[in-house]
Amino acid sequence: MRYEFTPQTKRFRVTRHDGSELILSDAPLLLTALHKGEISETMLLFDANSGKRASVSAYISEAFASTQKPNKDGKRFRVTRQDGSELSFSDVSTLLSLIRKKEISEATPLLDVHSGRRAPVGAHISAALGSAQDSNNAEKAELTLAPLRAPADINEAPKKLFPLGKTLLLLPVALLLGILLETAVSWGHSQNQKTLANSQAERALGDLRLMSVAIETCLNEGRLKMGQGEGECAPNYACSPLLVGAKQDGSAACTPGMGIPQTRSPKALDRRENITATFGPQAAPLLQGKTLVIQRYGSGPKNGVWHCDSTASTVENQYRPPSCQGK
Repeated sequence: MRYEFTPQTKRFRVTRHDGSELILSDAPLLLTALHKGEISETMLLFDANSGKRASVSAYISEAFASTQKPNKDGKRFRVTRQDGSELSFSDVSTLLSLIRKKEISEATPLLDVHSGRRAPVGAHISAALGSAQDSNNAEKAELTLAPLRAPADINEAPKKLFPLGKTLLLLPVALLLGILLETAVSWGHSQNQKTLANSQAERALGDLRLMSVAIETCLNEGRLKMGQGEGECAPNYACSPLLVGAKQDGSAACTPGMGIPQTRSPKALDRRENITATFGPQAAPLLQGKTLVIQRYGSGPKNGVWHCDSTASTVENQYRPPSCQGK
């Protein structure tokens, strides 16, 4: 069984032990597949953005390695489980194994001792893979310009390359080639903008899904008010450079130019809650000022299921992820 693999919109390809392949667009979906047992940390992963190929565990471990620092007790990570107990461990492979065994989830709070940052497990891994992607994209080829050659004789008359008649015949051809080139460049720029918009919309939907996991946990535990106090809901989710919106749980504010998805009713979360991601000025021009919205079914057979609200979302249909496209 094989899936269509489009590097522009699908970042990860995982080869499973039976030879089948699973195509995933972003880090949140990679973690979801691991949590559901669809993949394991030992399976081979290919990243279309960087061209790297390694096991899931080795690849994510390398992404975390850039922030690695010496630690006295060798325990880099500390997670707080739902029963209030804490678990400390030193490597990413243990973290991924705990996710696969369902001992923790993407929404479980995790402290990285090296950076001092506390956020859900999914936010830590998404940030690490995002940094790895930015680092790979920063590598640029060096362009060397050859110096102009001085003429042997300053008074030397220019040589005629073509007789006048042939030159006139070539003018229409050159004009046509110029028009075709300009059209091709314009079309290519348009396609690049569309691909960028599709990719960033997928990333925002991943942010919404991760935040919905944290909100769902709060609803199930009866913590219906956003805040840092006892009995309050504190998703502690990482800020995104693509979005606008201040944190609603009273935690440290986002860096200027970054934002976070917004819940509809932070002071009284309800069973039909929705979460909105609003694209800011650093997003693709086709997305700026537009929104993606997910909503929770509050009753019926789908009670507790979060779905993309294609009616409330204002991102144009052609730029939305497939699950958010209206009919």
